[in-house]
Amino acid sequence: MGFYIRKSVRVGPLRFNLSTAGIGVSTGIPGLRVGTGPRGTYVHMGRGGLYYRQTVSPNRPRRNLNRPLIEVPTIDLSGTHAPLESIGSVRVAEMVDTDSEALLSEIQQKHKRIRYWPIVLVASLLVSAYLVGSETSLWIAVPCMATLLALCIFVHQHDQLKKSVVLMYDLDGSALDAYRNLFAAVDEMARCGAVWHVTARGQVYDPKYHAGAGQLINRNSLAIDYRNPPYVKTNLSVPCLPFGRLSLYLLPDRVLVYDQSGVGTVGYNALRLEANPMRFIEDGSVPRDAVVIDHAWRYVNKDGSPDRRFNNNRQIPVCQYEELRLTSSGGLQEVLHLSRVGISSYLQSSISETARSVRDAVAAEEGRRRLEEQRRLERVVVEPTIDDSTTVTLQQLHEIAFDVMCCIMAADGRASVSEKAVIREIMRKLDSGWSDAECEDRLMSFIGDIRNHGYASIVKRAMSQIPKYKQAGRIPVLLKCIDMVAGADGRLSQREQHLCDRIRKSLGVLASDCN
Repeated sequence: MGFYIRKSVRVGPLRFNLSTAGIGVSTGIPGLRVGTGPRGTYVHMGRGGLYYRQTVSPNRPRRNLNRPLIEVPTIDLSGTHAPLESIGSVRVAEMVDTDSEALLSEIQQKHKRIRYWPIVLVASLLVSAYLVGSETSLWIAVPCMATLLALCIFVHQHDQLKKSVVLMYDLDGSALDAYRNLFAAVDEMARCGAVWHVTARGQVYDPKYHAGAGQLINRNSLAIDYRNPPYVKTNLSVPCLPFGRLSLYLLPDRVLVYDQSGVGTVGYNALRLEANPMRFIEDGSVPRDAVVIDHAWRYVNKDGSPDRRFNNNRQIPVCQYEELRLTSSGGLQEVLHLSRVGISSYLQSSISETARSVRDAVAAEEGRRRLEEQRRLERVVVEPTIDDSTTVTLQQLHEIAFDVMCCIMAADGRASVSEKAVIREIMRKLDSGWSDAECEDRLMSFIGDIRNHGYASIVKRAMSQIPKYKQAGRIPVLLKCIDMVAGADGRLSQREQHLCDRIRKSLGVLASDCN
């Protein structure tokens, strides 16, 4: 399965959308959608190129290679080896990463919720059977059955929404490279001729009955899969390692561990991988990529010669496999056998790279928070005012400049694409901290204010704030902004020129054309 990152995930009637501004949720039908996101709630409608938007508020099958190491049905071997000791992890409820407690709690709550759609489906089938059996009129039976079908679909989507946790990942840079390498490493391991999960092992007391082997193991064939974890919807392709009763899902920032008792987590920094080559006496089919390094007799003497007492004695290939141990401080303990030697090193390096990218992301997020806090404290620019009792912040100056530029944009009764693009570019250059999506939402909100309150009222409000720019001593900045917006679409209307002159006059600058 190929690696992918989707920008949207559908869960029942809702669609979760990922953008540079954050995560939004929308629902609706073609031509009409209602949604909410980082910038507020909105209504989007339209078809055929005419649209209106109003912001309301700011597996691959694998042949079974699971065969016991030695099969001797005619001889009792119970006393020739120790009882097999189970190999396995602790209960996943004990695997709790401190950074994932909230996520685990939400997944557990979703897991406990009852699915109602099977009940509704059975009831609908019974009612439909009754309608057919009682020879009800088609004018009554067909609408009733259609209603029941719609009810089943609605309840199914409702259950899907109530039982799903949505995780949206926006990966870039080192985080994207790390997860892509991890995906490729797991995919390479999936291409092995055979992968086994070792569930138990025991010491051999009498090696001559077991082809000279020192240990017996119990193993199951493992087929690596790619699917979303139970009760989780995500925009990534997620590798899954199913270890019998326990399954590992490798997400970009953590490993989710599922079993029948619930779900746990393991951080990549706590995940340990240990790989070693091993000799394995293969009594089953030899995988296509395995290397046969020797042969052993099924019943062997101490000197390695065949035991002549058994007429069905035969030679068994000795293969070189690789044993991979996955452990963690939280109690994870699983053992894999791979038919190809050396493949685990790729997985080990990708796990280390992923752990490093997670640490870097956490450190970067912490640094970003400290920087935002520092900027917030530094944004208050105290300037002398008329009554020396007010302050002007950079955020207020950005909002004033934005409103003034929008007034110039709308002076000719339309908002061109080029004018909007210039305004977004100016806000980036002013280091306003607004994303393009936020600028677009603010533009739509501004146009909505004009429709609700009138253009003259909005211009009056913007003009009343211009003196603050003069008080802050940043007149050239605002002049440059109005010049760029006025000339954005290549022509200057009379109303735009008049408004530019009013702004210049308010700033104490001689009125002139905006070029």
